[in-house]
Amino acid sequence: MPLTVDDLPLAARSCVRRYAAGCRVVGLLRAAGAGISVGASVALVACLADRWMRFELWARWSVLWAGAAAALAVFSWLAIRALQPLSLAKVAAQIEARTSVFEQRLLTVASASPGSSGMLRQALTEIESAASRAGAEALTPWRAVAAPWIIATLVFITFAVLWPIASVGMPRLVARLVHPGRRIEPVTITLLDVDPRGVEVSQGESVMVTAIATGAHATTLGSRGIELYLSTDGRHWSHAAMKAVSLGAEAARFEFALPAIDRDLRYYVRGGDASSDEYLIRVKRVPTVAEFHMHYRYPEYTHHAPTAVTNTDGLIEALAGCEATVTIVATEPLSSAELIVGGVRLPMTPAPTNRPTDW
Repeated sequence: MPLTVDDLPLAARSCVRRYAAGCRVVGLLRAAGAGISVGASVALVACLADRWMRFELWARWSVLWAGAAAALAVFSWLAIRALQPLSLAKVAAQIEARTSVFEQRLLTVASASPGSSGMLRQALTEIESAASRAGAEALTPWRAVAAPWIIATLVFITFAVLWPIASVGMPRLVARLVHPGRRIEPVTITLLDVDPRGVEVSQGESVMVTAIATGAHATTLGSRGIELYLSTDGRHWSHAAMKAVSLGAEAARFEFALPAIDRDLRYYVRGGDASSDEYLIRVKRVPTVAEFHMHYRYPEYTHHAPTAVTNTDGLIEALAGCEATVTIVATEPLSSAELIVGGVRLPMTPAPTNRPTDW
């Protein structure tokens, strides 16, 4: 039966164990670097492919899961290898290959059987002396860590170089890859700048939607046109051509007026090979009173039970001396309310229902 690490003298045993521990650290660092470099490389290739191929939703999900699975598989495989127990013979062969201080004695002892042979005892004594001079930390193969981390660094540098280049659109490409479920339009040759990008207006106001197209196809949009898409529910869309205001060599400007808006509208602009993000026009509605609730309490001499009346015109009809409690229900939440009776303004308080529309 071959010798084990526990059969070695103290200094040699410590040297072998520290070397094995260092190899495990090196293996784990290599595994992490390899996993990151694989994941980053897949992401870079996927982003550049998406730039030209404009992946559909299912393709973006597939690429994301495939890249994550590949990175995890590489890391797991290398990490498991790094954490596997090392036999004394294997550790001895690696140490002998990295230093000549043991003069092959460690490998000889590792392949020998335990016993009381004088030659073996002599070899163990010489190994103990050599181990006190050999530094296990210096023997650790730290250079093996460099390769995967260098690859990962180069990939991240490539991302950093491409990030500010507008024609590449790397920020949007990364967002499409990382969030495949979101509605993020692909990077296009035509660039659309839409104004306003969402706005809040009073009921009945108008909004002028402006789109400025730039890019290689900007000069051709005068004949091909740009369209404004509108929807009240986000599911059913109508579209209309926007009016060309100016057509230049590098940019084209289009406008579309939305008159008398009385409800919330979602909109986006499409032209050339590009579509803008989706925006919302939110209408601030003028509050009105939907209902008046009157609670009448009659004088005692009438022997009349309290009654409740609801109407929409605010008319109060009761006997003289009757007490009326008025509650209104507004169409919109209110921060304050006043009841005008005979030209006198009476401040109202929130109703017990605690709803912002009830006063």
